[in-house]
Amino acid sequence: MSDHQLKPVEPVENQNDQAVLLTATVAFLDVLNMDCSKCATLVRNELSRLDGILVVDIFLEKGVAVVTYDPNRVTIDHLLSSIAKAGLSECRYYVATLIGNEPAR
Repeated sequence: MSDHQLKPVEPVENQNDQAVLLTATVAFLDVLNMDCSKCATLVRNELSRLDGILVVDIFLEKGVAVVTYDPNRVTIDHLLSSIAKAGLSECRYYVATLIGNEPAR
């Protein structure tokens, strides 16, 4: 693959201890207006800045972000606000809706 071809958006994984992983939660978020790889990167990077984010996976084709997080440090409102904030520097407006939430185990 040449450097000029588009590459998939890689998941962000933070180092975590086992205790945090036992209480981790996964949120499935529908992200409106996330329609290119730059958008996906903006959303992923903004989410990964939150303290308590363990893994961020972006599924651009479906417009979905799957976020594994520590519910003792991050709330759904934090996730939604972070996504809304993601595109402001690029004049992009993202809106997310929670479509599912479950324990990571």
